[in-house]
Amino acid sequence: MGKFTLYDFLSFVLPGGTFIGILYSSLNIPHSTIIQKEIFIIPFLVISYLLGHLFSLLGQKIEKETFHKHPFWTDYLKANITMAKEINELSIDKLKNKSFIDKEGKILQNESGKAYDSIYTFLEMEEKDSKIKTLMAQYGFFRNTSGVWFVLLMIQIVLFALNLLNIVELNKSLLWNWMLTFSFLSALFSSVILMKQRKKMAMKFVYLSFRAYTKQSTTD
Repeated sequence: MGKFTLYDFLSFVLPGGTFIGILYSSLNIPHSTIIQKEIFIIPFLVISYLLGHLFSLLGQKIEKETFHKHPFWTDYLKANITMAKEINELSIDKLKNKSFIDKEGKILQNESGKAYDSIYTFLEMEEKDSKIKTLMAQYGFFRNTSGVWFVLLMIQIVLFALNLLNIVELNKSLLWNWMLTFSFLSALFSSVILMKQRKKMAMKFVYLSFRAYTKQSTTD
């Protein structure tokens, strides 16, 4: 949805590059084996970008399992019913959408989702979505990094299990590995929380921007 921006590119490259960097540092590869930076940078960016997409798929799964009992837009509209009624009227009047509020005042999930998509498309066509795109790129970054921290956490747990079975020996002390595991777990929780926050902020800006722009165009 929309043009691909530098923020979108970085939201994939940075998580993938972080994963590569952490793996590289943990493998203790001698510096003499490093390829010249000028030759290394392009493959690094490409691989980081591709890995970012894989982490994005995992991040979407984490997002769905973590807090997607109801779509964010439904929760937001339910919590702001006065604005919801106003947005509903503007959506029907300006975009010819169906009402997403039933006769009993309940938010209809499917219709509110269709209205949200059409509102976003409208703002995109009117080029009033720059702030929203930035927030959505930030949401994508935290979603993708949640996949990174989850994979690293799983690797660390597997290494712990293999160490207990005397199959592998940990490179660092036990305390250091416990701290590393806690760091991955903390980073995972932080990414999930920030992912949810940024997505909610983006959706809020969609409704606020639509209301402000339609009212301004009406007065003009």
